[in-house]
Amino acid sequence: MHYCILGSVAFALLCLPNGPRYDKRDAEDHAAIVAILAELPEDHPAQIAYSDHDDTIRLTHLVADRPELSAALKEVFLDGYHRSLQRWGAHLIERCQPIH
Repeated sequence: MHYCILGSVAFALLCLPNGPRYDKRDAEDHAAIVAILAELPEDHPAQIAYSDHDDTIRLTHLVADRPELSAALKEVFLDGYHRSLQRWGAHLIERCQPIH
């Protein structure tokens, strides 16, 4: 069971999945990352890291010599994070149970 504080009221989050989620990208993130990484050779460390499911921020470090790719990957991360917040925000409002 997880708990969160919304304002001054505590809620139990009974609906969150157990265990870590290793890949938080959605299909839109994956498509954008594949398009960005297509500019790199297949043996580039960022390509290898992506195939090993490294996170998007790690990929930005591996393309630091290509600022335009790094910036594009950061945008993918931020856009995906924003979509994730929207999904979880709606989910939390529907599923949070007040603690009495």
